[in-house]
Amino acid sequence: EALFAGRRGEPGARRELAALATTGKYPEIVRATAASMLAQAGNAAPTDLIKPLLGDGSAQVREAALAMVDAVAPEQRWPLAGSLLEDPVYAVRIEAARVLAALDRQSLTPQQQALLDRGVAEYVAAQRTNAEHPHSHVNLGLLYTRLRNFDEAQAAYRQALRLDAGYIPAYVNLADLHRIRGEEQAAADVLLQAEKVAPDSADIAYAIGLHDVRTGKRQRALQSLKRAARLAPEDVRYAYVYAVAMYDGGQVKAALAELERAHQLRPNDLDVLIALVSYSRSAGRMQQALHYAQTIADIEPRLGTAEQIIERIGGAR
Repeated sequence: EALFAGRRGEPGARRELAALATTGKYPEIVRATAASMLAQAGNAAPTDLIKPLLGDGSAQVREAALAMVDAVAPEQRWPLAGSLLEDPVYAVRIEAARVLAALDRQSLTPQQQALLDRGVAEYVAAQRTNAEHPHSHVNLGLLYTRLRNFDEAQAAYRQALRLDAGYIPAYVNLADLHRIRGEEQAAADVLLQAEKVAPDSADIAYAIGLHDVRTGKRQRALQSLKRAARLAPEDVRYAYVYAVAMYDGGQVKAALAELERAHQLRPNDLDVLIALVSYSRSAGRMQQALHYAQTIADIEPRLGTAEQIIERIGGAR
């Protein structure tokens, strides 16, 4: 029941998942799954939850909990996870290296830097043992991007595509790498190639839409974002971003309709609910804004009453 509630984002789900992850009577794989879902929940988990999970007796739980460290402030990451670079279990050590790789080396002692460098080398070696699979090279590309070794990251994504010319994550991440480097035309070229290879990929349509937003091609962006939302109607994130783009373009009613469709799919998605409150209020639909604000208050009581939420959100996203 807790895992089901977590997948649906139901009120109180985070509390139930935390209890499930930290209660030793459940099987390791169940507790690790709960920890993974907490890491995917979006908001950073409190350190008083993360710390005991990182020290759990189960290697599966420790490895899953490391993903939660990605969401905490950089200065908190080493105190939380640095010791796991010396974990007796290989999978835990290399996940710790992945999570900590982006830390500013200047903030670490020489001993800590050496420990992290050893962990990163272990992670790279682990990926290279599966070098015949494109996903291993995408993993390396993501690691090198964290390390800001952009040339190596590009080479890794290109190798993934040499192994499988239809591997969508390689195209998406390569285009994003060009974006990080300020190479928008190169990003466009990669996405155009990807669209030819996989014309029905929602991920590619979405990436093209975001690229067009960045480069000021708003009308074309709307078309691509709409295509992504329709190719993957179960993905609420695509619907949300498409709705935001429509709202920014003055299509308030259409944006509200798209958000309401997304709300039906995932009734407790806070991003969707916040946008519904904001856009409904802007459109003068105060009754609907109050209804959605009350839903937010039910899910996250710490945010206050429905009236306080409406006041806080105002007319902004």
